[in-house]
Amino acid sequence: MYMRRLVEFAEQHANDLPPVGYARRSYQWFVVITHDDRFEFIQADRGEQRVIPNRSRASGVSPILLTDKAEYVFKLPKNPANAKRAAECHLAYMKLLKECCEATRNELVQKIVQILERQDWQIPDGMKSTDVILFRTEAGDFPHEDNKVKKFWEDFLIKNSSKEENDSVCFICGRSAPAVKRHTIEFSVGKERTKLISANESAYLSYGLENSEIAPTCFECEQKYGQALSYLLRKYANKKQHGGPHMMEIGNVTYVYWARQNDPETTSMFTFLSDPDPVAVRRILSSPFKRAENHGSLDRICILALSANKARMVVRDYAEPPVWKVKNQIRQFFDAQQIVGAPKPASIYLLAACMYRDGRKEMQKEDVQDWMNWALYGKRLSERIVAKIVRRIQARGGMTWIHAAAIRSWLISQNKEHSCNEGNLRFAQKRAPLV
Repeated sequence: MYMRRLVEFAEQHANDLPPVGYARRSYQWFVVITHDDRFEFIQADRGEQRVIPNRSRASGVSPILLTDKAEYVFKLPKNPANAKRAAECHLAYMKLLKECCEATRNELVQKIVQILERQDWQIPDGMKSTDVILFRTEAGDFPHEDNKVKKFWEDFLIKNSSKEENDSVCFICGRSAPAVKRHTIEFSVGKERTKLISANESAYLSYGLENSEIAPTCFECEQKYGQALSYLLRKYANKKQHGGPHMMEIGNVTYVYWARQNDPETTSMFTFLSDPDPVAVRRILSSPFKRAENHGSLDRICILALSANKARMVVRDYAEPPVWKVKNQIRQFFDAQQIVGAPKPASIYLLAACMYRDGRKEMQKEDVQDWMNWALYGKRLSERIVAKIVRRIQARGGMTWIHAAAIRSWLISQNKEHSCNEGNLRFAQKRAPLV
């Protein structure tokens, strides 16, 4: 279901996502095509990015149209021992450029081919074989942004991504089409680069299908879900801000969320779970709740919980709760932790970390999921949560405000609000003083 929802998101936000076969990537060098048909080399700013052609390649020789490593573009080897491979890469790159030139009749592509064949350019000092090259004109035009070039690259990738003689039913869209051999788009989850669908060992194969064909996906759906998830996983440019507009990282779990009806107010509430703003939380708690109006809304929000296992992505949970229910549950999440003396609203991370001496090293993924399931869906917190909190209080010899907030939240999650009155908390504090 979530794969189909990602494809829907890509179709609804087509103007915000890169074209098929393109991705936002860093590059190291501009190669300017001068008016007298020569190359001028300009080093790009560190970390500079643009939407450029892209493809996944694990091994072998696989050129990327117009923008590629210096090894492919200029036959620059990593070391003298790799000169033969660099020559093979350059030959494949030139073949791709000539095919593009013939199909599109693009003058800039034709000039690039001619200058590369003349070989009258000189590699600048400091260029590495792994540096990514980007061609442009003196006027600032980029040949890879031409519509005919985009269409050629899309058709080329479709042709080379699947076995044309073996049509399969795409498990996302249900259409009969060639299945891609390998899913090409990688995702950053935590500190790892991962793929959602892959198989590289015999234990993962079934029905004679190998690689990504174990989950038959047509090229169009593979590109759409990949571009959508990459977009949703993007972080804020400001490093001081946690997460991104559609994602948050808590411990080793990454949550991605988007409203099917594009509701920015709802998605912004998720930010408070990882980085609560006291003013915004007070506004949430004081806002009126109109039950009839909220129950009448059919809008839903998609919530995807992810983690990484080496090079593979793990989908830990997926749900599509009604928007009104998520809003009300987030309100209850913050209301449940209200105690006297609390200096600020508690985030999911603080609540999960208070069960350990060092939450950064000891926190379990299951702890984060338990607290998120309570915060978003109203699911009861498990008994192991309160057991860990009590053991931590005993080890410290006292209860902090975050422990009290966590215990109160646990009690309310059990539908035992009557057990969480002032007398009970006072009794708990007598046994474990609030410090």
